[in-house]
Amino acid sequence: MQLSACTIRTKRFTLYKLEWLASEYGFPLNHHDAVSDATVCAQLFVELCNRLSVTSFDEMRGTYKIQLGNCSEQHYRPFRILTADSSKKRTRITISELNNTELVHIDDDFVDKSFVFTGTLSSMTRTQASKIVVRGGGNVAGAVSKKVDYLICGVQDLHIVKDGASGKFKKAVELKNAGHSIQIIDEDMFLQMIDEELLSVV
Repeated sequence: MQLSACTIRTKRFTLYKLEWLASEYGFPLNHHDAVSDATVCAQLFVELCNRLSVTSFDEMRGTYKIQLGNCSEQHYRPFRILTADSSKKRTRITISELNNTELVHIDDDFVDKSFVFTGTLSSMTRTQASKIVVRGGGNVAGAVSKKVDYLICGVQDLHIVKDGASGKFKKAVELKNAGHSIQIIDEDMFLQMIDEELLSVV
């Protein structure tokens, strides 16, 4: 079993693009070059340790309640940040309540667009992601239909979704193949759509 952690998704860096972080901290980056990306992520991790006055990842795990990701032939669990109340029962928020969230900033990527989420997001909860959409001028739906513009795909639990594709994903593919304009994107692409004005709502 291989253990993993994600520098960008640690709490201090969540939602910021790698290019922006590299520029902000003065680290040279040849983006999408695997070695360059990995080097900058390591430099960011060292910077984060310095800012937190910690000397190891184990110390950081205690500070941020980090759950390491792990991967084997039979199982995959993504790296994620555990919330302070993760052991408590969460209050479910309805789609109607989410869509009544106050508008914060008109974002061209979100305004008048309809979003659906499937799977587990690594950088935030689905409720937080939904609030970003609504506060950017969009709306959130609970199911895929011809009216939906984006399906955001997180990590699927293979114990629940045996073939790796949720019902929402299959419906979106069906609509796309039929000529509808729905876009199927992953979490990283969703994060890249978010303007800095909306970062504070998470």
